[in-house]
Amino acid sequence: MRLIVPEFSDLSFRDPFTLTPLPDLPRLDDAEGRFVGGLERVRIGDTENLAELRYHLIGFPLKAGTDEVLYPNDQVFPGRISLAADEWRIDIDVWPDWGRLRGLKRGVFPVDFVQMCRIQHKDGLLFSASNGRVESLRLTLVLFLSFVAGRSVGAALPVGFDESGEKKYVEWSCTLVDSTRNFRSWCPQDNPDCVPQLFSRFVELAREPRWHRTLVTLVRSYTAVSSLWADFGFAVGVAFIAFASLSHKILVVNEARLSNRQFKKTPTSENLRMLLERAGIPIAVPDGMSALGAAAADNDMDAPGVLAWIRNQMIHPVDSVDLHRDAVAEAWTLSLWYLELLTLHLLGYEGSYDCRVESLESPRDYPLVPWAAQSE
Repeated sequence: MRLIVPEFSDLSFRDPFTLTPLPDLPRLDDAEGRFVGGLERVRIGDTENLAELRYHLIGFPLKAGTDEVLYPNDQVFPGRISLAADEWRIDIDVWPDWGRLRGLKRGVFPVDFVQMCRIQHKDGLLFSASNGRVESLRLTLVLFLSFVAGRSVGAALPVGFDESGEKKYVEWSCTLVDSTRNFRSWCPQDNPDCVPQLFSRFVELAREPRWHRTLVTLVRSYTAVSSLWADFGFAVGVAFIAFASLSHKILVVNEARLSNRQFKKTPTSENLRMLLERAGIPIAVPDGMSALGAAAADNDMDAPGVLAWIRNQMIHPVDSVDLHRDAVAEAWTLSLWYLELLTLHLLGYEGSYDCRVESLESPRDYPLVPWAAQSE
């Protein structure tokens, strides 16, 4: 695939990107581990005494930030999203010629989904690109933006600059990136203001040793389910990896509602049901899902029950059951909705969101997350 980059960007790409299979789930604090998937890392230059680190984000769809930015071509353009994590400041900018690039024909990589990212120390202090905290921040940022986008977001080809703006360091690398085809995110497209608040909480969880692996599993499972839209049944099975990981962490480890023995003996549908009810997430099949609702009614099940039933039929069928494709597709949509809500609840979010199981009367008529709506 080909990337088109404006001349002023001061960064360059090579073609093609070689995507490699996912290795074992990384530790977000592992300074020696390479990024997940994508190009192997090759470092050129001096990683020390950097004033800023810039790279491109591929596949991150939000473009509407709240700050105006003056670009090197003297064009002022609104669209910066600023994030903070301890002593670090992260700025995400769209291209200033966004409108022109959007008009390009498909067939090249969708350039309207390529953005610029910059990492700096809040106090202007110099830093090392190979520092463990910087490495952890970069991995955490990619994981967080992948959750916001509903796809694996790529971080490509970092370049380090010194205080005078001179290029000191180049890294040939790109993390795994999913196609933006059939993209849909829970995040309201015209309101990215929730992103900075959620990022702060996400960083806190990622840095807790007891949470970081569960968080990686949750987000990676979510992006995998989202990208497996052509194989709905397999995607539902992947979703249950995240459901199992999160329910064990919360119900057994954190809150001791169940012992390990009880958890293993409890049906997966019941563990999921407890997880959903704890978060105030509905367990009834949504009204618009007629095929899934019929399957649930035929088997006297609620939404967690029919999801687990479909998952079991797809992975290890016992009876010869002819599953209707529409029911499996709706189970996929419901799985994504549950993964989004469970992650948002984990992050303490109480704002509006793009609900994939409801039809909006207006493009901006976004509902509140269920637990926030119940408290009004």
